[in-house]
Amino acid sequence: MELVYMDGKREPYTLSSIIAECAEVKHRHLKILLNKHRADFEKFGKVTFKISPSEAGQNVRDYILNEQQATLLITYLRNTEPVKEFKTNLVKAFFEMRDEVAEFKLQRALEQPKRKSLHEAIEHWGTST
Repeated sequence: MELVYMDGKREPYTLSSIIAECAEVKHRHLKILLNKHRADFEKFGKVTFKISPSEAGQNVRDYILNEQQATLLITYLRNTEPVKEFKTNLVKAFFEMRDEVAEFKLQRALEQPKRKSLHEAIEHWGTST
């Protein structure tokens, strides 16, 4: 299961449902924590959610959490064995995603001069003929 996702140019994120499943806690309890401490989470960005249908057919609110928000949420959980293991895995996943994003940005930066010189060559060729 993917723990961390990227959405276009936005920052890496995870979902409250993923945290609940991997930490073996009820999603309902996480939503209560998120609402109870909303001001704490909003110090690290807007707390957003998506609504998706549950297996029972009801709509479920799934919170979209950035790295800081997810880290804060898991610090509020008791350190059971599944929670401790998940904390380690989530930290690794965010760092791996950060490394992938940094590598992508580096590759784009390295290719940018090539694109510019190609553009200049085409412009120069057009004016010299």
